[in-house]
Amino acid sequence: MYIKNSLNYMVLEMISREAFQAYRLKFVQGKNIICGVIYWQHNLPEQFQMYFDETLDKLGYSNKPKYIMSNFNIDLL
Repeated sequence: MYIKNSLNYMVLEMISREAFQAYRLKFVQGKNIICGVIYWQHNLPEQFQMYFDETLDKLGYSNKPKYIMSNFNIDLL
């Protein structure tokens, strides 16, 4: 993820595990947008799916706009 230097943001989470890497931040100007990037390393899909489901549950309680980017190369249904 590229973030312009002039933007004001706060890192909420940085995780690197065997199954995935995740980075989530909040832009603290304007609408307080939450943005996240999740990279699934194409192994241990159950761990990735569990983390992804937990993240969506956490973010669902926030009234802020949310954007999640990833290589969604699995069946999320």
